[in-house]
Amino acid sequence: IISQEKKDPTEWYNEIDDIADTTSYIFINTRFHIDKLDMEYMLDFVGIGNNVFISGEIFDRNLIDTLGIKSVNAYLKADTAFTLVDYPQKEYNFGRVYSKISLNMDSCQLPYRKLALNKNGEIVFVQIKYGKGNIYLHAIPSAFANVNMLQTEKYDFGFRSLSYLPHNSKILWDEYQKQGSPGEGGSFQEMMKSPPLKLALYIILGGFLLFMIFRAKRIQRVI
Repeated sequence: IISQEKKDPTEWYNEIDDIADTTSYIFINTRFHIDKLDMEYMLDFVGIGNNVFISGEIFDRNLIDTLGIKSVNAYLKADTAFTLVDYPQKEYNFGRVYSKISLNMDSCQLPYRKLALNKNGEIVFVQIKYGKGNIYLHAIPSAFANVNMLQTEKYDFGFRSLSYLPHNSKILWDEYQKQGSPGEGGSFQEMMKSPPLKLALYIILGGFLLFMIFRAKRIQRVI
């Protein structure tokens, strides 16, 4: 069962009726951010036997500090190859879209398992045991991009990464971090709510319109 969630962890955690069943929550974004209160709810959710899969190039400092992990800037070249530990015979190259970090687990006191490495042997995908559940940190969100999922030599990296989640678990797909909380508008709508920004926008648009009108008159041929 797959459902989309547009609520923060504080809301959806309290609304799950059958929370005793195994549930896997999937976050795939360039950046993963979570405040301390939401993180506490999320860790409680994992601790009772559920799973959270987080794929991002930047992880929230609150989370990785709590887990005892250090994120290391990798700045890898475009030809960097990634390898899934359970499928070492195949390397994956994601071209110009690549992971910017690796995960240093030296300070982590929780049981963990390496699942994928970059060409330098650094961890880019790890399973961390937390209470009765698991947290999966995946540093290559580009593996799930359409440009890679549609290529036969690359698509299985994403599928194999998700296959570590329990096959019988319910799936919650995060939309909250992609779109913001329900009713929250985009940046343009936020600008329109502020009178000074709204006036500035009108002045810019008016100036651009006048520029186009006078420029058109200057370059128009004489009839």
